[in-house]
Amino acid sequence: MLGATFGHASDAVRRHPVASTVLFCATRGAIGDTMAQLAEGRSSSSSSSSDGGGGRAMPFVHDKKRLLTFVTWTIGVGFTIDRYLYSHKFLQWFPPRDAAGRLLRGNVAKAVVFDNFFFTPLCYFPVWYVFKDCVMGAGQGHTPASAVRHYAAEAKDHLTASVWYWVPLQSLTFSVVPAHLRVAFLSVGATGYVAVLSYLTALLDRGGSLFAPAGAAAAGAAPTPPALKPLGEAGGGVVGGPGGYGEVGGGRKGESFLREHLTKRHP
Repeated sequence: MLGATFGHASDAVRRHPVASTVLFCATRGAIGDTMAQLAEGRSSSSSSSSDGGGGRAMPFVHDKKRLLTFVTWTIGVGFTIDRYLYSHKFLQWFPPRDAAGRLLRGNVAKAVVFDNFFFTPLCYFPVWYVFKDCVMGAGQGHTPASAVRHYAAEAKDHLTASVWYWVPLQSLTFSVVPAHLRVAFLSVGATGYVAVLSYLTALLDRGGSLFAPAGAAAAGAAPTPPALKPLGEAGGGVVGGPGGYGEVGGGRKGESFLREHLTKRHP
């Protein structure tokens, strides 16, 4: 019965590629960013309690502009990267199997290396910064050149998180997942990465870093200058946080978790 259900779902995805791409990608963008905002809200409230705030939980404020940013971005990624690049061009450049159906491990490795060490740092992240700074942050004086400089200043954090997350997942994508199911598979896997991307973007926008000493932002490290805060609106992302995606010192428990798990080999 499970096999029949999967077969029907697979056929539906094949018959409706555009609708399924929009559905899968919008869902992963919404769930991933909401997970990040909820994590920031919980850890911010917990930090307030431990700092003498009396333990009173503050209401969660959902940053809708931030949510829209990630939903729009993931839909664009779904069509341009997941559908066109991974499901079409990569099959031409790095075919995973030979004519006899044998797995070509060398091609899978080449696809993973190309995606994570060339395409992602040189194309994906520069375009992400231009999108969030210049499109979603329109009217705040950003330019493509300033967005790229913004990325260069924060590349180490984003690329570390990206490599840790995507190298194992893309090894599966490029070896065993059929082309017409790659958007669906990546949407399930990428939901967690959207949460990481959203949380890490918020952390960097409030002056933190995966490579800063724990609690540095809360201890008075200078936040990112206002010109580099593309989504600056009151209450952005963190409960009670003024500007950017949140306030300095918000979300410290999540920040410590990311730093511990993503930089344990990068002292």
